[in-house]
Amino acid sequence: MSMTVITRIDGLSARKYVGQRAHDLRVEEEDIGDEQEAQEVTSKRRHMVPDYVDTTRSDLNTVFIRAEKVPDHEGLHALNEKMKVAAKKRTAKRYVKAKASGDEAAIEAARKAKQACRQRYKRDEIVAISVFIGFGAEAQPIFEALDPAEQDRLFQEAIEAVRQDMGAKLISAVVHRDEYTPHVQFMFMAVTTSGAKVRYKPDDCSRLQDIAAAPFAHLGFHRGTRKEEREARGETTATTKHKSVKQLQRELPRQLAAAKAALAAAEGSVAQVQAQLHADQAELVATTAAVEQVQAQLHAAQTSVASAQAQAEAAVTQAQARLQDSQAQAEALAAEYEHTQLALDGAQAQVDRLRTVLSKTLAQAKAVAERQHPSQTFEVVTGRGPLGIGMRTEQAQLYTSDELDAYGRTVAFEAAREVLVKEKSVETRERTLKRQIEVVRKREQTLDLRFGALDAFARLALAVHPTLAGAYPTQNVVSWVEQGHNLDEIRAAVVGTGVEATVQQACDQVEKRFNSEVEQQAEQTQGWDGPQL
Repeated sequence: MSMTVITRIDGLSARKYVGQRAHDLRVEEEDIGDEQEAQEVTSKRRHMVPDYVDTTRSDLNTVFIRAEKVPDHEGLHALNEKMKVAAKKRTAKRYVKAKASGDEAAIEAARKAKQACRQRYKRDEIVAISVFIGFGAEAQPIFEALDPAEQDRLFQEAIEAVRQDMGAKLISAVVHRDEYTPHVQFMFMAVTTSGAKVRYKPDDCSRLQDIAAAPFAHLGFHRGTRKEEREARGETTATTKHKSVKQLQRELPRQLAAAKAALAAAEGSVAQVQAQLHADQAELVATTAAVEQVQAQLHAAQTSVASAQAQAEAAVTQAQARLQDSQAQAEALAAEYEHTQLALDGAQAQVDRLRTVLSKTLAQAKAVAERQHPSQTFEVVTGRGPLGIGMRTEQAQLYTSDELDAYGRTVAFEAAREVLVKEKSVETRERTLKRQIEVVRKREQTLDLRFGALDAFARLALAVHPTLAGAYPTQNVVSWVEQGHNLDEIRAAVVGTGVEATVQQACDQVEKRFNSEVEQQAEQTQGWDGPQL
């Protein structure tokens, strides 16, 4: 039966009504007057409560209509007959009124209502309708887990839905919790409020099963499989025929035992599943711990790489600053060397000019002396050879040998000494510049070595932790730009290194951001129309 709502409908004779009333209310059966039946009833009184009823739990039952309000068989006869008479009077008045109105539709409806209550009520026929609502094996534990108040509410909703469909008056309703499973049994009068007999043919019973199951749908319950569907599956009449309440009461204990056995087996399976679940959870905890440990190691490695990257960036910044200083010093030394070389060239040109003037002066002095003393031969000499310098002004003068020797020696010595001093100074500056250039060259070699080491470290870090390739040093690029470097310089500085792609992407991001800021400022400037006058 699974998750089904079991609904059984039965028409009761006066005798069956007496027994059902006593069973539902847990009271003694009344004497209905027949001697043979009275003897049977007296015999049954000793066994009024079936073995499957746990009388210690009868106080848990819910009685919706108190026992004193539930009519005995005579009272039920009187109610049915009264309902029939009242309906006949009511329909007769309705028919007269419809005839007086002349409305054919109203007349036809009143005629049908009048005919519906024409059947005579017989005390030896059906006097009440009994309805049983219970649950299949899988639905029972779910319903039992509900609060009793919620159980009563759902039962009342089902009872009211069935009552409205039948159109009959409810005379008894009891929720039994002192049997194997909770269920409700309730009874209606056999005469409806319209005066007709209650119908409980197969189609009516099928419809009532749908109605009775509806309040329990939210629990996942549904009505039983229709007879036609079960027969289509090949089931026999013995299995498809609706069983009476007594048959159900006899079979439910066996079904319950089977359900409990299935439940025990299911609990064993659940225990195995739970054990496996605990093992899986322990494995999950261990795996989670291992993952957390790896994550911690990765975080530590990332922190170490970030620290090393920061140190490397600081070292690169310092090296770049020292390189810039060295380059500036080298440029200053080169400029000074060029200036000294120009000064040396000027001094050498001045010496050459002085030598030329001296030669001309000596030649002029000799020519003048020969004109004044044609009979003599003159030769201007010094004690150490020909005089190199002998001109003070542009006008040539004749000096004696001793005068020329003394003056020329002095002038030549001073000029030569000045030239030697300047040559030594230039040589000294050349040696100083060479030493400084060598220092700059060694610094460049050191920087190249540092750059190579940093590049190798960056490549190693990216190989060990590939995720670092996505960590763009955008803030570093922004910092370098703020220090005065442009993006092209930064891109050129990392060409061929292990971080070229990372820094290039960071430069692209910074460039996009700068362009976006410039465009926003331009839009704001273009959007301002000046003060409103």
